[in-house]
This record gives sequence, C-alpha cells and structure tokens, in this order.
Amino acid sequence: MVFVDPETEEQRSRLAHWSWQDRSLQSTTPPRLEDGRRLIRVFPEWISGLPLWENFTENYPFERDALPLSSELQDAFEAWNEHWQNRDIDEELPDLDRWLAEGRELVARLRDELGDTADVRAEFCA
Repeated sequence: MVFVDPETEEQRSRLAHWSWQDRSLQSTTPPRLEDGRRLIRVFPEWISGLPLWENFTENYPFERDALPLSSELQDAFEAWNEHWQNRDIDEELPDLDRWLAEGRELVARLRDELGDTADVRAEFCA
C-alpha cells in the first residue's frame, strides 16, 4: 500500500492541492513552492535507503546526509522502508496499522528537524 484512490472529500482535496504544488514546482528553478519552501515526499519503495524524494531535482531519491537530518532519523527511515520491503510484493504487511503509525511519527520528526525550510508530504497512507 502506497496510495489508494481517494474515497473522501478530504482525500480528493489533498490530491488536488498536491497537483497544484507539483505544477508550481515544475515552474521554478530550483523547484520551490510558492512560499520558497522545498517539497519533500515520503513514501516506501523497493530501493535501499531513505524513502524521501524531491521531484524535479537530483534528490529523487535522497541519499543519506543530503538533508540536514540527524543520523537517528535517517536510520529510522531506512529501517521503516526495509520493514515494508521485507515481504512479497503482493503480500500485505501483517502489522500495517503499527507501520503506518510509525511512518506518521517519522514524518512528524522530519517536519520538526526541517523546520520551515520544507513542506513534508506523507504519501504512504490515505
């Protein structure tokens, strides 16, 4: 599970906002939101490393230490992504609710560490 079709008005509104943000990013060099912040996306993928992404840059995906993040947070993100990978591609995570809660906690920590320099988009849950 990375993202599902929007079922609620809140989800549809979030997708519309994200679409608007993506168009804004494409129109600037370097890619920045209208308020000057970077947009960091969080979602798991079948790669090793950080599940952090920045569209329209060389940071797709981010390498370790490309952002001013603590080693502890980077380690936690890598472990979170590896947990998602440790299953067959069609197999559901047996502890999905716990994994989602951990992801939301990591996103909150990421937002704290980046402060007002970036908008963080959690794209792993509906």
